[in-house]
Amino acid sequence: MGKAILAFLPGDHLDDLLERIDFAPRGPNTLTGAKAFRHDLDRIRASGIAVNDEELAYGLRSIAAPIRAHNGEVLAALNLAVHRTTGTMDELLARFGPAVIRTAKEISLSMGHRLPPG
Repeated sequence: MGKAILAFLPGDHLDDLLERIDFAPRGPNTLTGAKAFRHDLDRIRASGIAVNDEELAYGLRSIAAPIRAHNGEVLAALNLAVHRTTGTMDELLARFGPAVIRTAKEISLSMGHRLPPG
């Protein structure tokens, strides 16, 4: 969920935060460097969905999408977390990703956000 919010912060604010992050391993797949973390944030901005595949804890997988205010600023995120026995990350994304993104957009619209045309 945090990455879904961080990915859309203004560059200077993101830079300041990344300087203070402790990239210590917390789970078997924790991103332990700023470069890898930035690459993941780029992927999130492009896809509109954040992925956590046992980065925070063994067995925890989750996906999250940003929720935007009326001005487009990301204020929150919608998260779905499951145990790894539920399925692979690819299965999780295929099965629930579209619904998570759609629901986050619906919440954003209810907060006054207007989607860009197209």
